[in-house]
Amino acid sequence: MFWEKVWDFFTITPIWEVLGIILAKIFEVTMETTRVILTVKGQRVKAALIAVVELLLWVFVASNVIVGLAESPIKGVAYVLGYAIGVSIGSRVGKQLTVGQVQIKAITGKKTGNQIAVTLRKQGNGVTICGAKGMQESKSILIIYASGKKSAALIQTILSLDPSAMIVEEDVQAIGGFLPFGKQLSQ
Repeated sequence: MFWEKVWDFFTITPIWEVLGIILAKIFEVTMETTRVILTVKGQRVKAALIAVVELLLWVFVASNVIVGLAESPIKGVAYVLGYAIGVSIGSRVGKQLTVGQVQIKAITGKKTGNQIAVTLRKQGNGVTICGAKGMQESKSILIIYASGKKSAALIQTILSLDPSAMIVEEDVQAIGGFLPFGKQLSQ
């Protein structure tokens, strides 16, 4: 009796419909994450276009689940599972979708900081060095502005030269100025 109810729970809705709900919800939540990132970055037109598709998906998927929920509770489970997976995938996509500029600050030893700055400058990056006093020794704080797409490579370069460097990456909303060789930094 118990196992029959379990079997009925999982088989009352065709597997293609359950998978469709999961996949549609994953896609919708991933788009939601992308829309939020674009909105924060000031790309309102792209965000609005994504919102249209996102909400159309939500209306059709949610109404399908809500209408058939009493007869097929597995639809609710599929909806929740799709949402959870969508959050995970959306956060990964969001990291890859870094739009605009970031500021990278690296705190490192004074000598190592100079070596890192020379290496990054040879690669065409602007680097500002500030002196700082750590608990036991003098430190350098390197400040680098870069496109979000370049940030992972820059951080990798810094860590390859100083694996113990303290690195902070922040999104930058508005930025202006010039890099070496006359490249303008603002978009």
